[in-house]
Amino acid sequence: MTSKSDRKHAGAVLQHDSDVAGASVPAAAHEEVTVTNTPGVSVIELAAAQAEAAEWKERAARAQAEFENTRKRLAAQQEEALGRATDRVIEGLLPVVDDLDLAIAHGQEAGSDLCAGLSAIREKILAAFAREGVEVIDPQEGDPFDHDTQSAMQVVQRDDLPDQSVAQVFQKGYHRGARVIRPAMVIVSKS
Repeated sequence: MTSKSDRKHAGAVLQHDSDVAGASVPAAAHEEVTVTNTPGVSVIELAAAQAEAAEWKERAARAQAEFENTRKRLAAQQEEALGRATDRVIEGLLPVVDDLDLAIAHGQEAGSDLCAGLSAIREKILAAFAREGVEVIDPQEGDPFDHDTQSAMQVVQRDDLPDQSVAQVFQKGYHRGARVIRPAMVIVSKS
């Protein structure tokens, strides 16, 4: 059995929160809904159900956004961890490359036939570094001293070079992207 107020509101259209006294309908639920003559469902119950549906819809949207943010954060953390692992492996191989450089230089002075083989090994290692995005920091004499990629081992008086420029390179450096794996070791000029 329907009451007079139920019959009176049957066929009414809800458009605003003020249409239903005491019902709180979120902004997303302000769609027009025609109430049909459904026995046992009042306009207030319908508005409450719409408010609850809108609330669940908002919760679902927030959960989806939180999931996407978490996924992106985890992907970035994984890439960063992979980069750190790559850098550690490269750091471990740098002394081998340095030793090859010294052996090649010594072999060239002595006229050894092993230099070609050692050079080929060195080039293969550097090619593997390049595939991982590692580049050599190889400053030349007279280049300006760069605090970010070079480490000053000593300062010498040199009138033939500009002030704060590279006078000699002790050891080449390496970087991967913006991260310096090992800075170049240099002597800096002072005029």
